[in-house]
Amino acid sequence: MKQPKSRPATPLLRVCGLLALGGCLGPNYAVDPGEALCDPRELAPGELRVKRIACNEERINGGEGLTGDWLVENAQSRFVIRHGTALTLLGVAGGSIIDATRQSGRDAVWEAMPRFDVLDENEPPALISAEITPFEEAGAVGVEVWGERADGAWDGFAWRLEADRPDIALLPLGDGPLLLDLLPLARSEPVGAVLEIDPDEDGVVETLLAVQGSPLDPPEAPLGRRLYADVTGLVVGSRAAVAGALWPDGLQINGLSDGAWVEARDAEGQRIARLLVEGYRYGGRVPAQTAALVAVRPGWRDGDPVAPDTDRRVALGPQGGLRLQVSDDRGAPAGHGLLGGAGLAGRARRRLRALAPGNGELVVGAGPAHGQRRLPHFQVLAAPELSLQLDRVQPQTSTLAEIGLRVAPDPDVALSPSQALSAAVSRGSRVVVTVARDEVAAATLPLDLSPWVVAWGGTEAARDDGAAVWAWPYAAATRRPAHGALPWPELDPLELLGQANQGGRSSVVDADWVRAAGPPWTWTAQPFALRLSGLQDLPTLFGLLDAGLALRLVGPLTWLEQRDAEGMNAVQAQRALLEGPTTAGNGLRITLSARALPESSGRAAITVRASCSGPAWMPPDAMQLWGPGGVLLAEIPAQDPRPPQIVADLSMPAVAWVVASCEGLAAPPAQPQPLWAVSSPRWAQAP
Repeated sequence: MKQPKSRPATPLLRVCGLLALGGCLGPNYAVDPGEALCDPRELAPGELRVKRIACNEERINGGEGLTGDWLVENAQSRFVIRHGTALTLLGVAGGSIIDATRQSGRDAVWEAMPRFDVLDENEPPALISAEITPFEEAGAVGVEVWGERADGAWDGFAWRLEADRPDIALLPLGDGPLLLDLLPLARSEPVGAVLEIDPDEDGVVETLLAVQGSPLDPPEAPLGRRLYADVTGLVVGSRAAVAGALWPDGLQINGLSDGAWVEARDAEGQRIARLLVEGYRYGGRVPAQTAALVAVRPGWRDGDPVAPDTDRRVALGPQGGLRLQVSDDRGAPAGHGLLGGAGLAGRARRRLRALAPGNGELVVGAGPAHGQRRLPHFQVLAAPELSLQLDRVQPQTSTLAEIGLRVAPDPDVALSPSQALSAAVSRGSRVVVTVARDEVAAATLPLDLSPWVVAWGGTEAARDDGAAVWAWPYAAATRRPAHGALPWPELDPLELLGQANQGGRSSVVDADWVRAAGPPWTWTAQPFALRLSGLQDLPTLFGLLDAGLALRLVGPLTWLEQRDAEGMNAVQAQRALLEGPTTAGNGLRITLSARALPESSGRAAITVRASCSGPAWMPPDAMQLWGPGGVLLAEIPAQDPRPPQIVADLSMPAVAWVVASCEGLAAPPAQPQPLWAVSSPRWAQAP
């Protein structure tokens, strides 16, 4: 299948032509010339086909392949190859696998994109244009993808599927080796070389996915976009089918266990495979380097290692777990998380926590609006009951928001939107905007969280110069590149913001965007808010205020002020973002007021009051008050009793602004980063 690295005069055809394959593929094979009729049937053993998807019934359940994309399938596995542009990459052509599953299963992958060994980071390491041609030969079908690279050279690859196999081969057509850029579903758990997919997030693994190649990322890397070298194919299917394809010479084992899983571990104790226990029985194939079998179950201590063999009993250790109920000082249930030995964050109303049995420190918290309860010598045996009350330290009119919470299909984030929203509720957040960098994120809200949080899905455009724009609400467009994300490679900062503002969306920019966009009086579009990443962004904020631009402020965490924050709906949340005072930071909250008194000698006397507060586990150390030109008007250290407070009579120009900032020390594990907060500005007179 090798071809020179130049565009072929005509697409390659295999031994059997497209219109004369009955003798090659058997009497049950219906030849499809490309634009075929709808045929959603499940293939029988020995059957193969490659065709354009002609109807919704042919699409993979839960996948993103649409009519016009290429379907390559046999009786075991189904693959959809993207026609047109890439799904999750900007400026890259199609030809990638965007759906993969076993027959009658749900999709198991966002995108698997072949890449070429191009080291120039300024050029896309994949095709920027492509032509896709189906091929059919005796016992195999697939597609060839030829196209142009950024350097003008022509290159290509092929996907080839044989009958009754769970793996589709990836074959180079040019001179260079192929890499595979894999973005799996967020609902994937890495188990050795395999990704186990739970598409419904119900704890049931439906499909296994694996790359036949060498991972270039370390095993401990976050399960976002991953790169593989020496790739020969992609495997998808049932546990038995994938194990047979990956480890044909592996160990066949079986036995009894009281665990949920039996893990296969190598000589260093690393998990390299696992088998499901059903009815106290387990069995299947594991890698040949398996040195021990271990029984595991959430909330139980792992069992002792057992040598791999048939008819082996593999037993668990003692049981753990915790039934936890948390309420605030009014008796209402509070979303909460666990720190210390537990290291877990859970849904607001989920009571049974899986904790390994033993002794240790347990810390229960509900975010920066509440205090924490620290139990230094807590003992977990079986499933004890624990009810705690956490005092609220911020008023009920204050609501915590997370604007720009990264979720899949962000290339560096493994959390699904529902997982991320559950964790946000455990941190006390009530308003959340989920985003994916250079992608569009959904806001999948679990039903049990709907009373607790207002959520929108959005997108983040991160330019090469560091400038970033966030925009929401967004509806994912499956046919458009990156699900319809902002096409930042084609746009300057102002054009990018203009597109972000389309359709009545809210847009937020960062300090790098402000610097890249130039003076604010030249802006042809305006964001509604500035996102601060820390106190180092204060000079950028001061420059905008001196220019008379009164942007809202948001941060990694943002405090919103709303009269009825407890019953906040989407309209009220948006109004609080657009109109009310905010505090940008990572947990501290600032209140600031500035009242202009009668003018005297062309100046306005302004009374300023400010305070900074947090729970006992995140105390502020000092607060600053800033005025026009970024002048430090006052700095107040923390005093007992806390919080620090400022009450000052100041003389400022007739058009003046004031901003308060606050900072504190890090206190791991509850607060691993230094504390900071910045208030939205107050104006003596409107600019």
